[in-house]
Amino acid sequence: MAMAYGVDLLGQTMPLAAIPVPPRTSGPRRTVPIPVLRMRAGWVTFGLLAFGLVMLGYGLVMLGESLSAASARPGALTMSMLLFGVHGLVFFLVVRGLDFPTPRSRLLLAAALIWGGVVATSLSLSLETWLGNLLAAVASQRFVADWGTVLTVPITEEGFKLLGVMAIVLLAPRQVNRATDGLMYGAVVGLGFEEIENAMYAVQAAAAGNTGAPVIGQFLVRGLVSGWGLHIAWSAVAGAGAAWAYLHRDRPPVTRVAIAGLAFLVACGLHGWWDSPLASFTSGGGPLLGMAVAVAPFVVVAIIAVRGQAGFAVRRLGELRNPVVATPAELAALGSPYRRYTARWNAYVRAGLGAARTVRQLQRAQAGLAMALARAEVPAVQGPVVGDAATRGGDVAPAELAEAEKAVLATRELLSANGIWEASGGSPATGLGWLALAAGLAGPVVMQALLVFNAGAQWSTAALLGTMMLLGGLAAVPLLLCNRTLRRGRGRGAPVDVRLGIGVLPGVAGFGLALLFLVTALGLG
Repeated sequence: MAMAYGVDLLGQTMPLAAIPVPPRTSGPRRTVPIPVLRMRAGWVTFGLLAFGLVMLGYGLVMLGESLSAASARPGALTMSMLLFGVHGLVFFLVVRGLDFPTPRSRLLLAAALIWGGVVATSLSLSLETWLGNLLAAVASQRFVADWGTVLTVPITEEGFKLLGVMAIVLLAPRQVNRATDGLMYGAVVGLGFEEIENAMYAVQAAAAGNTGAPVIGQFLVRGLVSGWGLHIAWSAVAGAGAAWAYLHRDRPPVTRVAIAGLAFLVACGLHGWWDSPLASFTSGGGPLLGMAVAVAPFVVVAIIAVRGQAGFAVRRLGELRNPVVATPAELAALGSPYRRYTARWNAYVRAGLGAARTVRQLQRAQAGLAMALARAEVPAVQGPVVGDAATRGGDVAPAELAEAEKAVLATRELLSANGIWEASGGSPATGLGWLALAAGLAGPVVMQALLVFNAGAQWSTAALLGTMMLLGGLAAVPLLLCNRTLRRGRGRGAPVDVRLGIGVLPGVAGFGLALLFLVTALGLG
């Protein structure tokens, strides 16, 4: 492997491995938890996971009648599990796509997903039942019907979901470097909770009949019309606050508790508002308007956190001033989800799917090196990036920086073998690109409008088939435009508008929705 050279802090050219780590001037300073505390947290986490499995089994026994009816109708049960499984996968890919491309532990992601789907759901159900009975004993029946859920459900569900993020912080502190990490792990916990909740309704729908119509109806209502993604948003906000409080150990305890508490109260408040009669004031304008109010704080927190982490990491990487590690155009692309996708699209247009995957691998390697540099706490006398551990401060071993550097250089060589020397995120803007994007988004928007304005109405077979043809026609536009333009661009060696590629994504979703309406129409026919 060729030796990479850069410019050190004094302007001298030297090997990258010998460049001193730039001093850290901003960002949180993290204190590694005491090993004993981490061990205790591990035992508590595993104990709660085991208890959650037991409680989940108890819940399945309580649903024995529904499960028996559902198992007698394998077609409907299989369809319900498949639909919500794909639903959860799409949400997970969206969350990871918006996330800064730093490597994340698959084990921790799986643990967060299982915590939300097993521990948080089972413990919340048990405590909510007890609190509901207690409230019913001291309050009127009407008050309990209107406000009982508001007073019991949000604090229990959001609290148990937040415990999952706190367990990850204690068990794997090196995986939590910015508030964005808490936000992302919180989102995954919320995803697990939401999809298990959806699966329970799917089981009940499967027990209603062996046709796909009732299952698809539940999927459209819970997965596409009302309430989708809310648990993800709420637990992400609470997780970001908890991670911020944990990382900023240099701040006064009152400030840290206030930030974490405020984030948790926002999550509980939004959850309570959604469950309360007050939500009808905005939901009267359509489910999407009500959901927009419920997730607005999440959007603000996510934008601030993601941009903050990307900007901080990119600055640390840019301080190396080494174009072999990352060119200025690649640094600009690394800090934006849109430009990261554009860089992969440009590689796909030029050299195919393998080159696009290599660009993604390069971006992850660059992000890994950037976060390793960000974690490096440098004392007054700086040591080399790869050198004696005794000359360095902080919690990043020299071997970690060396491995991160090797990953970048190795991926750079693979990209060069495809004839691509820079993974830049620039793209031309064309009318065909905007047309493809508009047509791709039109399908899901039209479906959303039809479902909202026809809520509660009985759909005829003709209406279902007409909707299927409309969705399929809109979905075909970006695919045809992308295929035509892509062939011409490759033949001429010219760049292709990335909006064509973006439009294909909702176009594929539109084909899937058209297929659902076709299956429903055939079931009714």
